[in-house]
Amino acid sequence: MIKLFRNIRKKLVEQGKTANYLKYAIGEIVLVVIGILIALQINNWNEKNKAKKEFEFGLKQVYSQIPAGHYDLSTTEERLGIQLSYIDSILNYPDSLDPEMIPGVIQLLDYSGISATNNFQELLQPYLKLNPNDEAQNELAKSLRRFLTSNNTNSTFNFDSTNAPYLFYEYVKKYNIPLRFLGAAVSSKEFVKPPSNNFYSQENKDSAKQLINDPAFIADVKSIQLIKKNFLKSIPDYLNNGELTLAFLGKNYPNSIIKIQKMELIGTGIPNGNWAFGFPMKLIDDGVFELQTQLVDGEIKFRTDSDWTFDWGRSQNHVEKLVFKGSNIPVKKGLYKITLNILSNKYKIKKVDDKTL
Repeated sequence: MIKLFRNIRKKLVEQGKTANYLKYAIGEIVLVVIGILIALQINNWNEKNKAKKEFEFGLKQVYSQIPAGHYDLSTTEERLGIQLSYIDSILNYPDSLDPEMIPGVIQLLDYSGISATNNFQELLQPYLKLNPNDEAQNELAKSLRRFLTSNNTNSTFNFDSTNAPYLFYEYVKKYNIPLRFLGAAVSSKEFVKPPSNNFYSQENKDSAKQLINDPAFIADVKSIQLIKKNFLKSIPDYLNNGELTLAFLGKNYPNSIIKIQKMELIGTGIPNGNWAFGFPMKLIDDGVFELQTQLVDGEIKFRTDSDWTFDWGRSQNHVEKLVFKGSNIPVKKGLYKITLNILSNKYKIKKVDDKTL
């Protein structure tokens, strides 16, 4: 192309057509300038499109992280209530505690169980570059600021963020009492039950009684009681700000809305079942899933994917209440219709003859 233009200019000069040469040269310059402007415009368009996609990705992260935090807190809220009940027994009714329960109760106090939202701000920062001249984005910034402030408050009250995350674990070790493992599927109430097979010796039981009367231990229990109470009080504010942010996103950025579209039943309660492969459930309404299937004696849970990012079990206090990362659900052999509603946090397992499990 360049060679062609050079030949045309050379021919015009050789023919003595200076005026035509100048016109051609100016036209060539104009074409080059137009080409540069078009290239710049395309580049600007590409950059804007890239920024738009990054912004939309950031919004989708917001829309997924806030519910994740809500699900997490629903479990934490229940766990905190149970922990505070045990703390009250330790401080006010120590003689009412079975010595075989004491080690489990004490180990339970270290566990806060909240982690989903602590890195929220760092996660979003690379993507949400807000335009100060955009009114909707300014309102989004305010909404996110309120939410992040309440999230930081929750992090402050998270005992795992203090300098002594295993304080009570160390007390159990100090008194030479055997430690137990709190698995993800084990409820707090199941964990503190006296273990079978004479797990604790009489010496261990005597040590447990001494431990709950240790002045240093009592002082630390009172400190953690205050932390957990404040944490519990902060949860409604966090949930409210999260709901306001989600409502704003739904109204102003509908493309950012992410809904859970997949759910599966998993566990030893499905035929040939294990905790690796599940039965897919049918989405019948927003947040509502259904499945009719044979079950066997065992336990089940609900999850969205194989990496267990989102899974639900039953509440420790209300057996028909659905809880994020909740306890396994025991089931008996038979044909059942199973309904799951993650919006109302309820599930129902019915035999096909309508006898509730």
